[in-house]
Amino acid sequence: MKKFLVAWAANGISLWAVDALMKSIYFDSFSALALTALFLTLLNVTLKPFLKVLSLPISVLTLGLFSVVINGLVLYAAISLSAGSYVSSFGMAIVASVILSVVNSAIGMLM
Repeated sequence: MKKFLVAWAANGISLWAVDALMKSIYFDSFSALALTALFLTLLNVTLKPFLKVLSLPISVLTLGLFSVVINGLVLYAAISLSAGSYVSSFGMAIVASVILSVVNSAIGMLM
């Protein structure tokens, strides 16, 4: 449970950073950001491993770069599920997922 809460907080901080850096993704309120972070954490735990197994042949062919597309898909799904959050396109979700990964890695190194 503690690990889930830490992941939720890290995703919330990372989404806030993405919101500050990119104009194509925004959140209407703090509750929209927290809800999107919750959805992102839940999708990372449930859907992302399933997608990685399904896309294993493509990931092998692209030397793992297809995982960036999977991260973008999960982020796009989390933003789409949450009311009060907006992303302009799937391409911007992929760019945001790269920024999100970098910020999450930095937060993980600090903890």
